[in-house]
Amino acid sequence: MTDKNLGSQQTQGQVWQKSAGGILIPVGTVREASNRMSTNFLAVKVRAEGIEQLYADAGVTLPRMSGLGRLIANAKRVSDHWLAAQNDKYKMPDVFAVMHMLRIAEAVLPLADHPRSVYYLERLLSGEIDFFKRVESEGKNALWELELWSLLRRNKAPVELLDPPDIVANVSSGVLGIACKKVYSEANFEKTLSQAAQQVKDHDIGIVAVNIDDVTPADTVLRVNHIQEANQLLITQCEQFLERHERHFRKYLSQERLVAALVSIHVLAEVKSWSVPFNNYWQALIWRLPDLSEKKAGPAEEFRDMITGARPTPRAHQRGAGA
Repeated sequence: MTDKNLGSQQTQGQVWQKSAGGILIPVGTVREASNRMSTNFLAVKVRAEGIEQLYADAGVTLPRMSGLGRLIANAKRVSDHWLAAQNDKYKMPDVFAVMHMLRIAEAVLPLADHPRSVYYLERLLSGEIDFFKRVESEGKNALWELELWSLLRRNKAPVELLDPPDIVANVSSGVLGIACKKVYSEANFEKTLSQAAQQVKDHDIGIVAVNIDDVTPADTVLRVNHIQEANQLLITQCEQFLERHERHFRKYLSQERLVAALVSIHVLAEVKSWSVPFNNYWQALIWRLPDLSEKKAGPAEEFRDMITGARPTPRAHQRGAGA
């Protein structure tokens, strides 16, 4: 493949800043495996074919007309036209779909060595997975679990996929259960938190990881001049979501059924100051109550470090979990 590493984003000093309300705001950001990376259409085609091979090896039929099947076909078609210098054969929506394919591949390809790959591959075929579409689907639910899992894997966190809750990780004081929730409507968000608390009840510590992509406008590319603008806009989106549901978060976090909540947003961004303007861009906030007990605060900090890749998790492999 022909990826080009444009340099890791290294954060100096304090990685997260805490607001007065107890929200932890990242100074750094994560973009494509924590690095600025450019690639080309051929490299995305290779990844798309890798997903096809993953389905073949698992013995799972990948229908051409499924959401995933259509995105794979588009990535291959655009690459072939690009290599043949037939740039008039594809349009910008096709390019955006290739970016979606790149994002999906980063999440799905690590399933190659997972013992329950069939379970996740089948879920990905259930419903729409186009990130521009605002429709609820089991495929998108599965993708959010895989995206967070693959991010944590890349950060060398001791995590594994386990349903329920969705992801588990070893921390110094026990096993952390992470319930991944994709939000499609804010109307019944308290119920979503209740479900998350139920999912992690059998684990020592619980986290809810919320993705809010689908409560932002459909078919939208974030266009900014500088990355600082993108950071501020996305952080604001996450903060406003937290503010709208603060009483619900406080209800479940104050009972310490959940020790922290991650709120994330992932967009297609056009950053005009970058040589590669279109980027899959991710930003997140972590909320925990400032007066959390010491027993619970430690695991919340360890989870923060897993997300940022700031440092190895203490005694990470002590209980034997693997990625």
